Amino acid sequence: MGRHFLRKAVFGLCGLLAGAALSGPAATHEGHDHGAPPPPPVTTLAPRAEVASADFEKDRLT
Repeated sequence: MGRHFLRKAVFGLCGLLAGAALSGPAATHEGHDHGAPPPPPVTTLAPRAEVASADFEKDRLT
């Protein structure tokens, strides 16, 4: 158990160190910029459909 456990621990530690070393260049750097955020959408538009209205209720009841 001792030798196999030590081998797995060493390989696991090497894998973690390699992953940490290789993920460093993937971080954002000073030249990475997406610019200004887009403006918010216009929300002053009327709804496209009405679920309940006077005309709908009149037609449904007659």
